[in-house]
Amino acid sequence: MSNNVTRNFWIQVKCPDLVRIWKTALRGREANTKKIEKWQLEASTDDVNFVTLFLAPNPTHLENEVQQFEVDTVYKYNCYRLL
Repeated sequence: MSNNVTRNFWIQVKCPDLVRIWKTALRGREANTKKIEKWQLEASTDDVNFVTLFLAPNPTHLENEVQQFEVDTVYKYNCYRLL
């Protein structure tokens, strides 16, 4: 639950093992007024120190259509977050 927070939050996924993500697919909301325009994907192995794996060009409008983005890394992580 976001408690009505609409800015400056992230979604985090923690995997039981180290995995390499090479692509992500995202979709925004249906309403035209709530497009996601600026976001990035970060990763960590200790859940403290994160590195940026993908920084979306600004603006990248995530609308109600799935868009795929390739992630250029050879490293494995177990904690990923979308900001």
